[in-house]
Amino acid sequence: MLHLTSEEYVGEHSNIRVVERSPQSDFPEHCHNFSELVLVSSGHGMHVVNGEQALLFPNTIACISSRDYHSFYDNKDVMLLNVMYNKEDLMFSRQAVDVIKKLEIDGAGGIVTEKSFRNVYAIAETIKNEYSLNDPYSKQMQSLLFEQLVLMMGRLYFEKFQHSPVMNALIYLCNNFRDQNVSVTHVCNLFSVTQKSLSSKVSGLTGLSTNKFLNLLRIREAKLLLRRGLSVTEVAHLTGYSDSNYFSAKFKTVTGVSPREHVKFYG
Repeated sequence: MLHLTSEEYVGEHSNIRVVERSPQSDFPEHCHNFSELVLVSSGHGMHVVNGEQALLFPNTIACISSRDYHSFYDNKDVMLLNVMYNKEDLMFSRQAVDVIKKLEIDGAGGIVTEKSFRNVYAIAETIKNEYSLNDPYSKQMQSLLFEQLVLMMGRLYFEKFQHSPVMNALIYLCNNFRDQNVSVTHVCNLFSVTQKSLSSKVSGLTGLSTNKFLNLLRIREAKLLLRRGLSVTEVAHLTGYSDSNYFSAKFKTVTGVSPREHVKFYG
């Protein structure tokens, strides 16, 4: 596993740094001795945190602490800001410290409203600009702005699920795709949205139909489980397929190889 250091990524004379990833390329599993916020502005992909798969969508916010390990893969035009920080060197209010603790416990985070995301993103961009100034005031300005960003994110917990019914349906689909009872019809009925409206949202974000997107989520998860040594039958049932032969056929359609061939290649 790669180990990234604060000296290389945050800087030897700074405790906060914001870097734009345009785009964020696939990146292997790694850890670091600093923490970071990940603010996704566009695209979609996968973010694996401590072995658990999470989806990247626009307006996604995640927090990775110095105790975590993570990777990015299957990224499609993902644009994001990395807000990297050394929390031990920051002098913050009690409220800000409590928010950071909560963020780091929750980890992978989730999707927030577009308005809230824009506000957080704008502060992160200002911190990025202050870092480049490097004048006598820039370091203190970065610290003050970062505390403002953290406190604003504390407020997001009360807004986190104030999405439209279609967006809530999509979030539910992303969180429950492993369930064999989850289907596009089931999700649409659950949130009282039409299949057309959900398909339009999914297609706008991923370029895929809802069914193809659901299948992609399951196959991405299956790849991780196969590499951990689980059998094809076990993986099929854990990723929402009741029949292992059907799972194998879908796996080959998406990846071009069978599950067993995939294991041989990555084993």
